[in-house]
Amino acid sequence: MVTGESLLESKQPEENKLDAFTTKVAQNTSDAGNMTAVDLHKQHFHQTMQALEKITRDFSPAPTIEVLAQQVGLVYLPPPERPEEQRKVAIFDMDETLIHCVDDIEKENPEVLLEIDFSPNQDGSNPEDIVCAGINIRPYIIECLEEAAKNFQVIVFTASHQTYADAILDYIDPDHRLISYRMYRQHCYLTPENYYIKDLRVIANRDLKDMVLVDNSVFSFAYQLENGVPIVSFYRQPPQDEEMLHLIYYLSVLGGVNDVRTQNVQAFELHKLAGLQPPQFEEEAGQVEGDEEQDFQEIPEVTNESDYDSIRK
Repeated sequence: MVTGESLLESKQPEENKLDAFTTKVAQNTSDAGNMTAVDLHKQHFHQTMQALEKITRDFSPAPTIEVLAQQVGLVYLPPPERPEEQRKVAIFDMDETLIHCVDDIEKENPEVLLEIDFSPNQDGSNPEDIVCAGINIRPYIIECLEEAAKNFQVIVFTASHQTYADAILDYIDPDHRLISYRMYRQHCYLTPENYYIKDLRVIANRDLKDMVLVDNSVFSFAYQLENGVPIVSFYRQPPQDEEMLHLIYYLSVLGGVNDVRTQNVQAFELHKLAGLQPPQFEEEAGQVEGDEEQDFQEIPEVTNESDYDSIRK
């Protein structure tokens, strides 16, 4: 980790070079810090609707598992530390979900400055391969990852370059205590439309009913909408950003159901928003594991932007 004004003076970010290694939702971040929570949710709702329209109108069908295995390769997750408790997998996106990589470190005053070595051997031999990245870290991510680990095996799946992602994740989780596995751009499926999709079928030794993907971009889980938990994009630290605290509660709900997809379909209604027929699963939505019934608080339906006003005020 590198901080201080001297670094700002000595190593300016090569924006075009860094952009090639990161993934971002197109966004003007200049006013993000001044937006209210309601404004941010409205904006995210509009982005989600636009993405769903494009997915249903323009996207090619999902590849067969044979094509996926050939083009991407299959991933076999290691066993969780506590198999009896961590029977499910919570998959977190990185950029704009856990952190934000700023575009201009001089103007935006990032929380953390990291030197990232993109040289082939990462030995610092070529100063031109070292890029200074300014990072904002979303509030409460440590608390959320710790809580998630009680019921889930926690992994990160990013469409960004591995070198860039590892530098950031090593800063967040230097002891590899919170995140048990990492997946990168090379694990994504690149569609004919040039979108990186996190097709969860690439994880060969886990069932789709046990995996949930938290991501600010609906495009990421375009082939498994029912596994996705959409989250508002993060850019800087407005005082009202409590998305990770809300996520702690929702993950506790998912930890008690037989099939995370049934709960997600009911909670987010992405298929309904996209004009698609919701998929049917064996278990009914809301059914919990085991014989004991659990009284979960009902999660409000969100079908238009006015719903965001009513649940976020």
